[in-house]
Amino acid sequence: MSTLIKSILLCLLLFGCTSEKRRSIKYEVIESDEAIEVILPDITNWNRWGPDDEIGTLNFITPEKIAKASTLIKKGITVSLARQTSMTQTKGVREGRYEMQKGAYGSRDFVGAVWHGFAVTHLDGLSHVFADTAQMYNGYPVSNISERGAQQLGIEKLAERGIVGRGVLIDAAEYLDGGISLGQAITPHDLNLILDREQVKIKSGDILFVRTGLGTKNTREKRAGLHPSCVVWMHENEVALLGSDGDNDAHPIPFDRWSSPFHTIGIPYLGLPLIDNADLEVLSEVCKQEQRYEFFVSINPWRIEGTTSCPINPIAVF
Repeated sequence: MSTLIKSILLCLLLFGCTSEKRRSIKYEVIESDEAIEVILPDITNWNRWGPDDEIGTLNFITPEKIAKASTLIKKGITVSLARQTSMTQTKGVREGRYEMQKGAYGSRDFVGAVWHGFAVTHLDGLSHVFADTAQMYNGYPVSNISERGAQQLGIEKLAERGIVGRGVLIDAAEYLDGGISLGQAITPHDLNLILDREQVKIKSGDILFVRTGLGTKNTREKRAGLHPSCVVWMHENEVALLGSDGDNDAHPIPFDRWSSPFHTIGIPYLGLPLIDNADLEVLSEVCKQEQRYEFFVSINPWRIEGTTSCPINPIAVF
């Protein structure tokens, strides 16, 4: 990032860029790293909820919105949005380890892995990706990450009240003409088109899931996901949390510094937690069956201090 852009960003933060009335940004024209750097000061949420904030866009989920979301439960139908995974048999699990410890009268086991990557359904916390070499989300210093874990922005901060609210499925695989192919970048225009076809309107505080239909076919080298312009779309629509059946970012795309914008911008600048590698196939079928793409969703991160991620099992309820 250029020195000029860093200076502009710092000035905005120092003067408390907390107003809810922010200028509308033409996200359709973001086609380069340079264009992203121009709009970056306008989409940062640093200090929006005060200098001590550690939950970012989850602040959009208010008690009133949770209560309203609960009215979406009509039949008690539940759907898991997590992949079933083996630490030792599933391809792509990083440093996966499983050990059964069986005794005469019972058993216990050890399970471990690096949850980040392209195999395990997991929640990325706000300490996962840095804004630069010195700062994380909201200006917290990178020096607070040590062998003891993340002293700020650990995953436990997102777990204190749980993550529940109105879930929305944007079913790109179902509603985009021609479907989705590996490497395809879904644009803001595509998101609006799909929502129109689903007859759903996004609301502040929504928990959003984007289905590409490619699931485990998405890889580090080639994956369908969201175009960088969609970062601004998420900001303007005040999305609280974003999930996908990939890692949310399309690849490859003609960007360098911001080639994975939902991780390099969404996490450290917007304070947007991400769910990577969800399983949205059954959810898609239930949404079609119930003829609605909104539902109550419950996500409960673990309360283990200082971690940058954790495996999760989101549950959609209809």
